[in-house]
Amino acid sequence: MDKETIATYNKDAGSIAQLHSTLIPSRVYALILQNFTEGGDTVDIGYGTGRDTHWLTQNGYPTIGVN
Repeated sequence: MDKETIATYNKDAGSIAQLHSTLIPSRVYALILQNFTEGGDTVDIGYGTGRDTHWLTQNGYPTIGVN
């Protein structure tokens, strides 16, 4: 990642995390519950703040986040 992007994320990390904590992808989570195998290993590629990685793990899908 370039230095400008990293600097922007670092400067605004708190507001970015706050925004993402309010944007709940309910439809995506419903699709996961219907189509993923519970207990199956999962990779969250481009995990960002880790919100979805956390949700997956808490809902029975052991997950590793990779950026």
